[in-house]
Amino acid sequence: MPDTSPLQTAAERLNAGAFAEAASLYTDVIRANPGQDGAWHGLVLALALQRQIGAIIALADQRQKM
Repeated sequence: MPDTSPLQTAAERLNAGAFAEAASLYTDVIRANPGQDGAWHGLVLALALQRQIGAIIALADQRQKM
């Protein structure tokens, strides 16, 4: 079985409907590489699908300070 990147694994979990797990994986990717735009987008989507609007706003503030 080929290795998959953490970003790809997060996307797979998101597509499977495991939104909280995907959000956690995207957060891990961002911690390792804060410039990974795909991870930020995926994290926002995972949070939106969980209706965590406050967390999205906090992320936007955090990202702006970077």
